[in-house]
Amino acid sequence: SVSVLPEDLLQGKRELLQFSMWSNKFTGAVPQGLFRDTKKLERMMLYANDWDEIPDGTFKGLTKLEIMSWAGCNFGDDSFSDDVFDDLISLQFFDFIDGNPGLT
Repeated sequence: SVSVLPEDLLQGKRELLQFSMWSNKFTGAVPQGLFRDTKKLERMMLYANDWDEIPDGTFKGLTKLEIMSWAGCNFGDDSFSDDVFDDLISLQFFDFIDGNPGLT
């Protein structure tokens, strides 16, 4: 089985509006360059993945993202920096629940 999501998976997908992933066993960090070419992305839903870190720059340039929903991931207190979401200026809905035992 695949445990690491390729960083170039979405390379060249400039018209992508929604990215959804459910119940995968990807471990470690969200690939930093995964969303590099998806500047038109409006919706991101990631449920029940085993990632435990969001590197700085992961969401850089996603200024059109309106909906972000994460549930059942393994994030803890040190999983991301305070400014990792700074570029998400259009964000209207942010859901970050379930399975995050380290967050207080």
